[in-house]
Amino acid sequence: MGLVKINPPNHPQDPNDPPEDHRARFRGPGGLLEQLSDPRAVARRWAIRELAAFPESANALLAHLPMEPDNSVREVMLTTLMAIGGETVVKGLIAYLRSEDVFLRNGVVEVLQALPNELAVYMDWLLRDPDPDVRIFAVDILRELAHPEAPAWLEAILAQETEINVCGSVVDCLSEIGAPQSIPALQNLLTRFPGQPFLEFAVSMAIERIQNGK
Repeated sequence: MGLVKINPPNHPQDPNDPPEDHRARFRGPGGLLEQLSDPRAVARRWAIRELAAFPESANALLAHLPMEPDNSVREVMLTTLMAIGGETVVKGLIAYLRSEDVFLRNGVVEVLQALPNELAVYMDWLLRDPDPDVRIFAVDILRELAHPEAPAWLEAILAQETEINVCGSVVDCLSEIGAPQSIPALQNLLTRFPGQPFLEFAVSMAIERIQNGK
C-alpha cells in the first residue's frame, strides 16, 4: 500500500481541497469528525488529515475505517492513525486482522509494523491466536517490525506451533531477520515435522542465508 507520512495540519495535499474559508468552519475534532459523513471523498480526506492533531479522535476513526468506501480516503485514515499511535490505535487495528477485506488488512499490517513499541506488548497474544491466519499475519508484521525481540518471538513460535503453514511463514521470516542464534530453533523444527520436503528445503535455505549473512 505504501502509506506515507501525512503533511502537518492546514497543509493540504490535494489541490481540490476546500478553500481555507470553508475549512476554517470545521476547526476542532468535533467539526472535523462531522466531515466523515460528507459525500465528497476530498472533504473526508482533508478532515482526516487534520484529525492527526487530535488523538482523541482515534476511536471515531477506527470505527469509520471499515465503513469507508474510498480506498484513497482509507489510506489517509490509516496514515492518520499511524501518526496518532498509542494503545487505543494498536488495539483497534489488531481487531481488523480478522477482516476479509484484503486492502484493509494489508493497510493495518503496515501501520502496526510502524508502531513497534506499542505493538510489542500484544505480540505474544497475537502469535498464540486460535486462528492460524491471524498468527501468519502476526509473523508478517514481525518481518518488518523494528523491534529487537522479533527473532526471539519467531524462535519461540517454532517450538510450539502445530500448523505447518504457520511454521513455513516463520521459517521464511527468519531467513530474512534471523541470526545465528536462530539456527537451533530451525533445526529442531525438522524433528517436530519429519518427512516434510517443503519444510526441509525452507529450513535449509534459511540456515544458509543466515550463515552467509543474507
